[in-house]
Amino acid sequence: MNENTVVLDESNSTGSHVVLLIAIGLSGYIWDLSFNLGAFNSVFLGHYIAIWLFSLSVLFVSITAPGALVPGNKVIGYFLLTLPSLWLILRIIDDASIAGKTTDMVMHSVGVLAIGISLPYLVYLFFHFTCPEVLRLRGRLLVGLMTIVVVSGSLGFALGRNNHLIMTCENFVVSGQDTPANCVKTN
Repeated sequence: MNENTVVLDESNSTGSHVVLLIAIGLSGYIWDLSFNLGAFNSVFLGHYIAIWLFSLSVLFVSITAPGALVPGNKVIGYFLLTLPSLWLILRIIDDASIAGKTTDMVMHSVGVLAIGISLPYLVYLFFHFTCPEVLRLRGRLLVGLMTIVVVSGSLGFALGRNNHLIMTCENFVVSGQDTPANCVKTN
């Protein structure tokens, strides 16, 4: 870290504003992902596509733009940025009509692993480009932000898993989603 970089901690009011801004955005995204994972036992394709599009956009812009856009080691950065495309290639060559075979499970696992390996770097790049202040958070502010995100995700997953306690199948149909197996059917 540069000697002139201001660390954002509980003694700095700017840090609280950064935490609030990021917590609002991340909580909504994490809630949606976690609720659907709890309700449907699956991460929706749209979340994978969003990761792929982000990595592809950063990759193309960093290759074509003058100057260094991607922080750190370019080779490692470019490698991590291409991993979500590996997931998409594996999805394209996988025969979707033959689910459950060993090759299907291996390709799915390798693709999800590729996304999982690249995800921390992509999250870092997202904040590097959109709100670099979050990368300077320290102490209670960082712990607070991570706690908010983990609690939002845990609540989303728990309510998705137990959606029958708060929703009916009609709520899912009206929102344009499929109905989970455990939703409450109404007359």
